[in-house]
Amino acid sequence: MKRNLQQGFTLIELMIVVAIIGILAAIAIPAYQDYTVKSQVNAALAEVTPYKTAYEIAVNEGETVTTTLGNTISGTYCTITVAAPSTTSAAANSLDCKLDSGTVNALVKDKNITLTRDGDGVWDCTSTIPAEFKPKNCS
Repeated sequence: MKRNLQQGFTLIELMIVVAIIGILAAIAIPAYQDYTVKSQVNAALAEVTPYKTAYEIAVNEGETVTTTLGNTISGTYCTITVAAPSTTSAAANSLDCKLDSGTVNALVKDKNITLTRDGDGVWDCTSTIPAEFKPKNCS
């Protein structure tokens, strides 16, 4: 008697494969979402950081900082607000990046990254972003 060879997969084999794919997806999707949020936060920080240089140039040349940079600057991920007095003194001034773009993840939407300049010209980064997404150089 000739025996037929099995061709294809059995139902149980297919169910095991589906279960494995489900387990991998349950791990990978949240990790990917965390990665995208972190990348959006870093992109927002990268948007506001170049304005430090423009801010310093305006102060060093004796110009009014808000006149040179403007009061509000729209970026891809955030709206940058320049907080500076009308004088050229740079004590306690800041650049504030509010993540308010429609493309920003809800976990960080309406959170802020603030770069504050002290009277000595040293910049400090603070943020209202949750700790797991916060850039390493921001407190």
